[in-house]
Amino acid sequence: MEQLVLTPGGMMPAAAHYAPFLKYLGRDVRPLLKDFELFTHDQVPDGYSLKTEVEDLRLAVDDVQFDSFHLIGYSVCLPMAFVAEYPERVRSVTMVEPGMIGHGRFASADLVAAHQQRVGLAAPQMMVAMNRSMLAPGVSLPPPPPAGEPPPTWMAQRLKIGPALMTALRDYDLSEAALSRFGGPVLIAVGSLGHPSLLALSRGMAEAFSNGRVQVYEGRYHLDPIHRAEPERFAVDVRALWQEAGVRLT
Repeated sequence: MEQLVLTPGGMMPAAAHYAPFLKYLGRDVRPLLKDFELFTHDQVPDGYSLKTEVEDLRLAVDDVQFDSFHLIGYSVCLPMAFVAEYPERVRSVTMVEPGMIGHGRFASADLVAAHQQRVGLAAPQMMVAMNRSMLAPGVSLPPPPPAGEPPPTWMAQRLKIGPALMTALRDYDLSEAALSRFGGPVLIAVGSLGHPSLLALSRGMAEAFSNGRVQVYEGRYHLDPIHRAEPERFAVDVRALWQEAGVRLT
């Protein structure tokens, strides 16, 4: 039985992100869907940082007795931070459409500028600006939800305190030396319609690992990621990565 930890993006809960993908991944997988500690609070906790999320993830895997597991994350680069701190716990890493982390070369100047332009905007305008910054020039935003359809119950709270997670990512002191020492296979999945800065960022992240690579999926982008748009195809690619980590597929 393969042990797997899945972390979400900055808004949608992990279960909503990964339900279709897990259906195709196979019955020989024991998943742990790990939401962010931040969103268990109504206000940003004192002293909150990305280290808070790393340690909360460690406690969660200890609690379910995952000693060695595969790690998948979307958008928020918690997997990079975790594997830098606890490389011996992770067998493989998959990141889908990763965003910025730290204040070194994984903080694209274009993306930092886009983030600064969003500061101070009201929540709806902030979301539109954030979504647009993730798309290549000329690619249209997806249509809004149907009029009158109520937002999910968790949305208001996450719009309110979600920016604290982005700040925590920006302020995190990521050790590139620790990443280079991780020997397991690393897959970074990005869409061809994403902003060029995101693709360049992903390539730099893959190069930071000793066994990392980028796979570009045609027609996909950050708001239409491969694990939700083509879950069956992505499950095949993930299991192929696991084979590199020594998994014998049945």
